[in-house]
Amino acid sequence: MKKRWITCTLLLLAFVMLLGSCTKEEPTGTTNTPPAGNEVATSAYQDEVVTVDMGHREFVMMSQETYNQYNFFYGEDYTGDPINDTAYERISYIEGRYNVAFEYKEVPAPAEALENESASDKSAFDLLYPHPTTSMGKLLNNGLLTNLKTLEHLNLDRPWYAQSQVTNYEKNGYLLLATSDYSIVGQGIGGILFNRDFYTNLGNETDLYDMVYGGNWTLENMGNIIKNAGTDTAGTGEREGYGFIMRQTAANGFATASGQNILVKNAEGDFALGFTTSMMSDIADAVNDMLITGGENVLTKDIRSNAEFMASAEWELYKQGKSLFITFDFGQLQSLLRDLSFDIGFLPYPTMTSTTDYRIRCGGGFFAIPAKAQSIEQSSIILESLSIYSYEYMRPEFFETILLGRLSENKADFDMLSYLQDHKYWDFGFTFDTKNVANYMLFNVLFTYGDVRAVTTYWKGHKGEIEQIVTDANAFGLWG
Repeated sequence: MKKRWITCTLLLLAFVMLLGSCTKEEPTGTTNTPPAGNEVATSAYQDEVVTVDMGHREFVMMSQETYNQYNFFYGEDYTGDPINDTAYERISYIEGRYNVAFEYKEVPAPAEALENESASDKSAFDLLYPHPTTSMGKLLNNGLLTNLKTLEHLNLDRPWYAQSQVTNYEKNGYLLLATSDYSIVGQGIGGILFNRDFYTNLGNETDLYDMVYGGNWTLENMGNIIKNAGTDTAGTGEREGYGFIMRQTAANGFATASGQNILVKNAEGDFALGFTTSMMSDIADAVNDMLITGGENVLTKDIRSNAEFMASAEWELYKQGKSLFITFDFGQLQSLLRDLSFDIGFLPYPTMTSTTDYRIRCGGGFFAIPAKAQSIEQSSIILESLSIYSYEYMRPEFFETILLGRLSENKADFDMLSYLQDHKYWDFGFTFDTKNVANYMLFNVLFTYGDVRAVTTYWKGHKGEIEQIVTDANAFGLWG
């Protein structure tokens, strides 16, 4: 297997320095050259994982047909695409180290597939990558999954696992889902993409990254920048440029950024609603004020899917350099950045008040181990090793692909992407909000009702559905 070197040593050093902190003392001497499939792991992190000869058995990861993210996990030989090639090397390494044949299989309904094996002693599946919401209640509530907190080979407090997800999805010592860097490409990184050339040409001197790190990246400050950013063609009334192009459903990202969750854990350890109508009304007011301040320099559109966004007139406008800001998924849409001819930068969603605790909502990227896996111990070993490999090689390769695929290749951009990744926030309520009743509250108030005073009205109309999310989250028999 070929050796891979990250082309930008300075960026890689920044990555290691920024991401090296965690609750345990970390080993030193980690190399960033992936070992070949038939070699013993050379990194200090991998040396902590036991090596087991699994007898060249088939190791099967199962996912859902409608949640096809195959290429995020299993590269098809070398293609020249850095992410695919790293994924291919990752699986080759796992197969060589543990003597397994890795398979990726999709089924129509993972919960039903596991339930249908109830009469069998062992499952045909070793690892599960479920859809973040579809049939999640059935999957979690029927004894189909292993409690990950009991597995000695999973170091869930290490940086290759998403710490907010591990914390927020655990109850009474039970954790059935875990998100790790193994799914980093598929998780997405939602935020604000900005045209750095546009920003500079407007005469702005304040560094936007300094605003973020200094806790001053607020809705009010963003609005003030937007209002001076748009232009129109003299005498025609047609817009030549915009300050902000916004997918309307991104309103929910502003709510998360300002600390509003669907669910939180109370003092007793039970799940409870994480927002109040008064606080949500305040956020609605702040987002609305930002849009009003921006005035005609703001263009909003109801775009629900990334596929729709890719084909939209709004994205075409941005490609032409006609907007300063646009809501964007830096992860799943990173390939689009190659189409841009101007310098870009990356920002989190702004917050209602000054803070350095930015939050980027993330609702997927989970892994689980079937309760009847052929060997729960072996499944946990391989998940740990895949996660470490992804942390050491896929994460920097992924960020570098975003950066070097564009004109954005300086250390400050790499640091910001790392910052955004580490500020992802998983909300357990999202898992049960299958109809997006709570998740889309701010979107509906601002753009469906068109009235910031409608938060209370919306709450009254959906109170039962939202409270059911709390009930479902607390109802699992596996909570002890």
